[in-house]
Amino acid sequence: MQRKVRELDFDAIVSKIEAETNRARRITGDRLLQADLAFVRSTADAVELLRNKAVLSALREAKTLDDVRADDPLIQAFVRAQHHPAAKPMPPSIPVQEGLSGPDAAPSLQALVDAHLEWTWDPAVVQALLVRAVRERAGEREVDDAAMPWAMHWGPALGAFRTLMTLVTLRAFGDL
Repeated sequence: MQRKVRELDFDAIVSKIEAETNRARRITGDRLLQADLAFVRSTADAVELLRNKAVLSALREAKTLDDVRADDPLIQAFVRAQHHPAAKPMPPSIPVQEGLSGPDAAPSLQALVDAHLEWTWDPAVVQALLVRAVRERAGEREVDDAAMPWAMHWGPALGAFRTLMTLVTLRAFGDL
């Protein structure tokens, strides 16, 4: 059944993702995420994967440094991931526009990390921020709520959703 993203039961979506996660064999239902998981060998690698997905999703539509805002839930999730005790240092350069081109956002992002020490690592808060990001970015978009979450057509919310799916999977595996 087609439903607006803002009407979806994200607890049920998270449960579907967890149910399709084979903890013993470290297999997930999503092939793209499965490929990313091949590089996760430690908690630090898991934090880095989550952090990178959050920031690249946040910068996907950014054109200038003014688009890197502290009120963006993906930026807040990025900052919280960077405050994880096992977090690796930030990359020295992170261009806007999906990390591909444009001005370097790394100094602005580091300033947010330094300015918001109260945004500590809390996976439940990060999950809530990611759900908020999906809802905000989806707008009036409708998806088939009977489909598996990774098969839904998230449109402009895809990056935020993939970041949410990464968090849920890494937690299910015990990596975070």
